[in-house]
Amino acid sequence: MARFRPARDLVVHEVVFRVPPLPVKALGLEALVGVPEAHGRFEGKLRYVEQNGGPRIELGGRAEGIDLTDWTPGLNGGPIHGKLDLTIDKAIFTEQGPTGATFSGRATDLRLAELAHVIGVTPIEGTAELEVLNAEFAEQRLVRMSLRGQVVDGSLEPLVALIGPGKVAGTFRLKVNALDLAGDEVVSADVDVEVVPPKEGQATIDTELILAAARKLLGVELPPMIATPLRGLDSVTYSRFAFKLLVDNGQLRILGTHGPGGQAILTVKVFGTHLAVVTQPDKPMELAPLIARLRTTGEARLRQLIDRYQAPPATAPVSP
Repeated sequence: MARFRPARDLVVHEVVFRVPPLPVKALGLEALVGVPEAHGRFEGKLRYVEQNGGPRIELGGRAEGIDLTDWTPGLNGGPIHGKLDLTIDKAIFTEQGPTGATFSGRATDLRLAELAHVIGVTPIEGTAELEVLNAEFAEQRLVRMSLRGQVVDGSLEPLVALIGPGKVAGTFRLKVNALDLAGDEVVSADVDVEVVPPKEGQATIDTELILAAARKLLGVELPPMIATPLRGLDSVTYSRFAFKLLVDNGQLRILGTHGPGGQAILTVKVFGTHLAVVTQPDKPMELAPLIARLRTTGEARLRQLIDRYQAPPATAPVSP
C-alpha cells in the first residue's frame, strides 16, 4: 500500500510493505538509524511514513539472529553483546534512532558486565540467557518488562564489595523464575541464588563477611553461640550457600533452601560439624531502603572494581 500526493515531483507520505524472510540489512535501516551493518533476518510488515520531523519507520513481525552489537554502539554504556530472536509487536525508528518498541523473545550470550554498566550498577562477570515474556521501551527507556532466565559463572567479588570486607571462593548461579519491572522499579520477583564452590581449592568464606552480611543485609546480629566461635577464625569452609528471593509490593523476603526446616541460607563446617550459621529472617524487609543502602555502601572499594570489570568500548563497524 502507498499513499502519496500528486505533483510534478512525486511526494510519498506513506508506504506499507509485506516483507518476506529477508536479511535485516536488506531493509535499508542503516541510513536512517546509523547502523552500518545489521545481521539477522526479518519477516513481517514495514511501514514508512514521511513526516514534518523526518522519516519514520515502523516494524512488526519476527526477527531472528539479531546481533546486539549492531544496534547498541551509541547506547550509554554500550555496546552490548548478545543474540536476539524477537517477536516484534511494534518498533519505531526515526533519524534519532530507535524511539520505542513492544516485543517478546529470547536473548542469549549476554555479558553481565556490559548489562550492569548500562543500567548503572556494579559490573559483574558472567553470562546470561533471558526469555522476555513482554517488554515495552519508549524514548530509549524501559517502561515495563516481564522476564525469566538464568545467570552462570557470575563473579562474587563485586557483590561482596557492596557488603563489606572479606572474600568468598567460588562463583554464583542465579535462576530468575519470574521478574516484573516497571521503569527502574522491581514490581515482583522470584529468584533462586546459589554460590557454586570453586573447581579447584577450598570453598571458603571469610568470617567477617558472614557477620557483616547478617547485620547489613538481614538486619540481625548472629547469636553469641554462633558469632563467638566465628570471630576466632579468619575463614571457614561452606558446605551449602543458597537462598531464594521473593519480591512483592515493595517487600523482600529472603528464604532458606536447606538445613533444619529448610530455613538455612549458609551452612559451614566448623570443628568438623556442619552448622547453619545464617537462617532466613522472620520478617520481610522494605526493598527500596535495602537497594539504596547497597548503592551507597563501599563506593571507594567499587571504583577499582568498576575499572577492572568494565568492558572496553567497542568500535562501531565501518562499511567497506
